[in-house]
Amino acid sequence: MEEVYRGRVNRDLVVAGILVHDVFKPSTYVVNKDGSYGSAPLADFLDHLSLATAELVRREFPLELVHIVAAHHGEYGPTRPRTIEALICHLADFTDSRLNGEVLDAAAYLTRRSGGQGLYGMTSKEAFEIVHSKAVEGWEGVARTLGKINRKRKRVNLNRLSQVKTSER
Repeated sequence: MEEVYRGRVNRDLVVAGILVHDVFKPSTYVVNKDGSYGSAPLADFLDHLSLATAELVRREFPLELVHIVAAHHGEYGPTRPRTIEALICHLADFTDSRLNGEVLDAAAYLTRRSGGQGLYGMTSKEAFEIVHSKAVEGWEGVARTLGKINRKRKRVNLNRLSQVKTSER
């Protein structure tokens, strides 16, 4: 922004906005047993954006930062970005979200094509591993990575099962 458009950007506000914009996401999501995400009971009433905005106002954070958090969903949130710092944070968040979705879609396709079925509850980390393995090692890499992911999931499930059996004693 500064170099191309000769605009001034408060970098401290951008960094602060990036750090706090999703601070309440853990309160509104739960991790299911299969590693996928679901909504927490709180999310039935309030979203993470509203919670963060309210908390920042309550703690008297600068209004410029409150605006960044309130506007980070862009046209899908309560307000659109009205400062360059809010726009930068919104675009970074949007780009990250979009990239994550595209990688999950690509990994789902590669998984189906390689193994004949999808990988239920695939995490973003697993998806990136699958896509990367295809780029580096081809279809053999995808098959190897799927095997590694399945072995890891089985170990995790066995550990959970043994913890349940131990707690029942």
